[in-house]
Amino acid sequence: MEHIAAIWMMLPIWGRGAVLLLVLLLILRPLMLKSVPKLLKGLIIILEKMVYFVFYTFISLLGFYVSALVKKGRKNFQGINKVETNMQNIITNLKSMPSKVTFTTGKGSKSFRYYKMISLAVAGLIAFTIFYWPQTTLSQKWDSIDLWMIEEKMKQPRIHYKVALENMKTKLSEEEKESITASAEAQADPIRMKLIKEKTGGAVRKDPVKSLSTKNVITQIGPGEEVIFLKEQQKLGNITWYKIKTANGKIGWISSNILEEVK
Repeated sequence: MEHIAAIWMMLPIWGRGAVLLLVLLLILRPLMLKSVPKLLKGLIIILEKMVYFVFYTFISLLGFYVSALVKKGRKNFQGINKVETNMQNIITNLKSMPSKVTFTTGKGSKSFRYYKMISLAVAGLIAFTIFYWPQTTLSQKWDSIDLWMIEEKMKQPRIHYKVALENMKTKLSEEEKESITASAEAQADPIRMKLIKEKTGGAVRKDPVKSLSTKNVITQIGPGEEVIFLKEQQKLGNITWYKIKTANGKIGWISSNILEEVK
């Protein structure tokens, strides 16, 4: 968790907000693409009911108006009939619209592409808001969430992203120096090792692991291939790991159980 927090804090706070929001939107994409058509259909039905209510009220009032005109002797209501016909057509079209609302949600569909563009735009807008207006309610809310994630969940003190970057540079520099020193010491008084006879191959890993798997494998060594033990070892679970350098210059970790010293 310490490494995750260190990498996370290398992003500025507005960048962390944009990244988190974008990831959430992409995770929710299948659900959103399925729910949007249903939501639109529901809104159309509500709109239809509202329009019907307005039209019904209008026609009722129009009826009183027509009655008054009839009493005065008027017989031609062509304009009013046209208005009623148009209203009826609007209601008919609204009723048929829900059945016409369809979305294709495949990877190459327009809905998929539009959702991706909208997600990027929303994430960018959030980042812009947090960066330029840090005193807004949205920015303050994100600041409290970010603080909670880092200090409560990751159990690390929150630091400025520039400080986090400098810390990472320092750490990488120290690790590089240690690796060079260890390699130089090993070259000065090398301990050469190879696979035991029972093994036809061995996995060299980026870091030690608790259980053997394909995780972190960076290369393989074969029978008779010599490696240099860099005089650094680490025990995880029941496995002791040796840090070694292969013939082609790759540095990694390999289980001590499958190596023997070249005599």
